[in-house]
Amino acid sequence: MRHSSSILCRALCISMLYCMSFCATATDASEVNFPALDSSYLKTGDFVGPDHVKRITPGLNKDQVRLELGNPHFSEGIFNVREWDYIFNFYTGKGNEYLTCQFKVKFDANNRATSTHWKNPECEGYVNPPQVKDTPIVPVAEKPLKRRMESVQTDCLHLANPISAIWIRQDAANLTIWQTISSRTRSRCPLSL
Repeated sequence: MRHSSSILCRALCISMLYCMSFCATATDASEVNFPALDSSYLKTGDFVGPDHVKRITPGLNKDQVRLELGNPHFSEGIFNVREWDYIFNFYTGKGNEYLTCQFKVKFDANNRATSTHWKNPECEGYVNPPQVKDTPIVPVAEKPLKRRMESVQTDCLHLANPISAIWIRQDAANLTIWQTISSRTRSRCPLSL
């Protein structure tokens, strides 16, 4: 009798442990746990375009996810792996500064993506920026433009005497006169101010 009660006690303990482990697994399924960054084979993360991450949607198979994001960055195991973890870097727009983000893709029993998760909610903003509310365009009253005098330049050669020639540059803003030596004795253009 003592032997049968010992077996019964062991069976009861094993069943209780089994139930407790099942309950712990059930609560962990709703939680998203990320591995430590040190356990990745990529020590600095991977720079990937936000469009590639945005394309990961429920229903994609593992090959399609691998095509967009590459192989998972952590040792996930070989058979029946249901989660792939990645480390991505996104430039912040402040020089060469970047933010390192952890990303997880969960799969179902048919190896189809069921959900995606970010460790830091700020990271999702780099992939899916917040929508900017459309603001109405307010017309601006046009101010009348001040009329500017067009700057039309003319160069004239006017000879005051047979030995010296005076070049006159005339435009709307100013009049420039300089003198050159020339042997010609006639004017090349009319002088009008």
